[in-house]
Amino acid sequence: MKRFRLLTLVVGLVLVLLTACGGNDTATNDAATDEGGKEQVTLRLSGWVSSESETRVLREQIALFEEKYPHIKVNYEPISGDYMQQIQMMMASNDEPDVFYMDVAFAQDYIAQDVLVDLTPFIEAHGTDVDDFYPNLLEGFSKDGAIYGLPKDYSTLALVYNVDMFEEAGVEVPTTWDELVEVAKALTTDERKGLSMSYELGRVGAFLYQNGAEFVSEDGTVKVNSPEAIEAVEFYAGLREEHGVADTPANLGDGWQGESFKNEHAAMVVEGPWIVGYLQDEAPELNYKVAELPYSKQPATYAFTVAYVMGQNSAHKEEAFKLIEFLTGPEAQQITVEGGLALPSRMSLAEDFIEKYPEREAWVLGGDYARPYTLGLNFGRKNQIIDSAVEAVFLGQKTAEEALNEAQQEIDALNP
Repeated sequence: MKRFRLLTLVVGLVLVLLTACGGNDTATNDAATDEGGKEQVTLRLSGWVSSESETRVLREQIALFEEKYPHIKVNYEPISGDYMQQIQMMMASNDEPDVFYMDVAFAQDYIAQDVLVDLTPFIEAHGTDVDDFYPNLLEGFSKDGAIYGLPKDYSTLALVYNVDMFEEAGVEVPTTWDELVEVAKALTTDERKGLSMSYELGRVGAFLYQNGAEFVSEDGTVKVNSPEAIEAVEFYAGLREEHGVADTPANLGDGWQGESFKNEHAAMVVEGPWIVGYLQDEAPELNYKVAELPYSKQPATYAFTVAYVMGQNSAHKEEAFKLIEFLTGPEAQQITVEGGLALPSRMSLAEDFIEKYPEREAWVLGGDYARPYTLGLNFGRKNQIIDSAVEAVFLGQKTAEEALNEAQQEIDALNP
């Protein structure tokens, strides 16, 4: 989530430079012959700098690809610092990598600027199996029936809870909002809160969907002031303001929700599978489990996903697609399963992941009903507007209705 917050600050800075960089090459424009005797091709692949474990998974996948396609060499060029800003600058200079990561939060902005290659002709020419991907993951990288990215993996949100604290309080895992309030009350003491929570969209948005607020339409229009959305924010903020069973990590003396959980300042947090490695390193003896999120009207969670996309300026589009297809295919995705760092984007591998990591099943089950973490165009600005509105409710400065009505006016001014 730290990455999402950082990216929102810069995503809009350079997009205006990119419009002139687009092209319309399709799968038929790149010559491709049989594997025997092909001219050597070198592809550039970029993603943000990540952990050694994640990098090891990717390098293993690349090695298998190069073994299958010996005429294609892949140079992996991780980008440190501000990833999105550097990608934007590369695009403006017509020098972006052939293949690179694209976060679902910003995909629609780039698709609209015509700086990503439509992969649909390649998918059709290669007979690529896209039906095995979770539809909600593909949705974030698609527009008007065209697919611009294939998801490499994903993460969802679930309820992470302290088993010992639950047993001590004699409570069961909550499955509804009402139960969440009562359980959090039983878990709250002078030393801890029932829940450590953030007012950011990446958490509260899931609660809006759970209450039936379909606040992002298919065309990317955002409506955050529906009665369902207002009720959801009232409930979410009420956990802190009305019931006193939750608080922000900062007020609990922590940097993020995972740290609150590790320090036992909270009995529950709403987090993704990234918390597993953190707790393994920081609190290996902590006794915890993971459950699907409690909900009001319908089960819902967020899908944080990243796709491999192709830049319009790639000189080797056919080979670049082969790389994308392989890295998101069953063989490479099996390595994702073995790595256990994120969830495989192919539905056929869900059971393999659960079998290997049964304690993480709740995150996988959420994949069936997760919503992509997107707000259509102008994600960065819309995200800031919503965060500010929910924060005002959290701090008791405005009612949910006041804050969200004002937020809607600002968002409407952004919509084309």
